Amino acid sequence: MVKLGGNSNRSLSDSDLAAWSGTGFDEVITGDAASRSEIPVEFAMSEAYPNPFNPTTSMVVSLPEAVDLTVQVFNLNGRLVATLSEGRVEAGNHTLTFDGSDLSSGMYFVTASVPGDMNMTHKLVLMK
Repeated sequence: MVKLGGNSNRSLSDSDLAAWSGTGFDEVITGDAASRSEIPVEFAMSEAYPNPFNPTTSMVVSLPEAVDLTVQVFNLNGRLVATLSEGRVEAGNHTLTFDGSDLSSGMYFVTASVPGDMNMTHKLVLMK
């Protein structure tokens, strides 16, 4: 027996559910869609979230194939302040986290690059 939301005077019995048989609503879906590994179709980097942040923020880098990936964070003067990824990374979606707890408040840039002149850059704002 299935209780209907909020109404304790009504419920569905097995015979009520049997009436739905053959209507196209009897397909059973199993598994967790979030656990399926889907390969992206193009190189991309999501905006960082949260942004502004304090002290950590994350972004997702999507790779359609295994590549040498470099993800770096720079300050406004162009000085490298962090390297989040450097080396061979498998195809898929990869979450990277930047911890700015040892940096001062301000604007930074995160750049993801792969061979073949494919680069993406997003602005980060650290607010302490």
